Amino acid sequence: MFYDMLLRYKLFLKYCFPLFSIFIAVILDRFHVFRALPLEPNLTFPMIYYWTIHRAELLPVPGIFLAGILDDALGGTYLGQNTLEFLFLYGAVLGQRQYLLNASFFMSWMVLFFLSLGLMVIEWGIASLISQTWLDATPLFLENTLSVVLYPWLTYLLNKIKD
Repeated sequence: MFYDMLLRYKLFLKYCFPLFSIFIAVILDRFHVFRALPLEPNLTFPMIYYWTIHRAELLPVPGIFLAGILDDALGGTYLGQNTLEFLFLYGAVLGQRQYLLNASFFMSWMVLFFLSLGLMVIEWGIASLISQTWLDATPLFLENTLSVVLYPWLTYLLNKIKD
């Protein structure tokens, strides 16, 4: 009986972990855990990217939507901005999932870089449009590049946990 209950608990954690880890990444991003660094990485983009490739069936669209709303609410940004970015990232990766599963790690890493770059341009464009002035995109570019640079370590960690 105890073993059966433990097995059910393990299955529950296995199916909830991808979405739970994305919510943890949102919270880590918004509570500025990496404050000591000159730039703070955005962990949510690589997490959504990784889980969409490796466990898309455990990552429902409403969960991504709620993670985006939580990110907007905690970050004080316009409601829907990060939600739109998360859903765009999820849809773009889901459409190329089979290719990315069979691609080399380097190719997958480069796809993350270009997707992150595209999302950064969208984020910068929305912020510039709202503020009605051209904002400096350098900090945003460097933060997204740092997120992409951390992706191999994040992948290593999530592969260890996933298996």
